[in-house]
Amino acid sequence: MNDNVLSAASVDFADRSDAEACLGRLYQLPLTDLGSTGNPGLEGIFSPTYEPELVSQYVQSQFTSGTERYVEKYQNLPYWKHLICGALERV
Repeated sequence: MNDNVLSAASVDFADRSDAEACLGRLYQLPLTDLGSTGNPGLEGIFSPTYEPELVSQYVQSQFTSGTERYVEKYQNLPYWKHLICGALERV
């Protein structure tokens, strides 16, 4: 697991606010529930919230602009599954 991402699901909290408060004590930065960013499958996973200027120092522009093209190219799971399965069959 990424050291900078904690999941509330891995700890039994009475409710969401308890989880956020507990996890918030571990970080100097505010936390963001990744489920609030538009992907409900990530709900309950908290990550520190970084300023865009800091992120841009470390994350290449291919990940921050033109993301649709990146997702289309690299997260096309059926395509990658086809390539990997084909390679494994040849081995």
